[in-house]
Amino acid sequence: MKSTIVTTCFILIVLASAGTAMSDQSQQERFYNTCIDQQIAQCESISNFSASRSTALCDYADLNRSKARFLENNREELVQQLIEEDIAMKGHRVDYFLNKAFAGQFSKGLASSR
Repeated sequence: MKSTIVTTCFILIVLASAGTAMSDQSQQERFYNTCIDQQIAQCESISNFSASRSTALCDYADLNRSKARFLENNREELVQQLIEEDIAMKGHRVDYFLNKAFAGQFSKGLASSR
């Protein structure tokens, strides 16, 4: 009788912790997706500089347009990487990760174009 109660309690604890882990992961996904949405919005607003007479601003606008496209096209993979690498749910940490991912992709593109 005691072993049945102990086993039942153990199973309930395991199920409760599994439910918490699943809700934590979905909460992480929502947070990461929100951060990506914010980065995309920021990049798209900067891309408005493409009408400038300054070539530096036009180049900056093009770079941000490319970054927005990268984030849109790779959203799911980026969110999975953020979860796998257990990046803290802090905006600046996620921004650093996304910038680093884009820079890595951008430098690969430059190397292949040479």
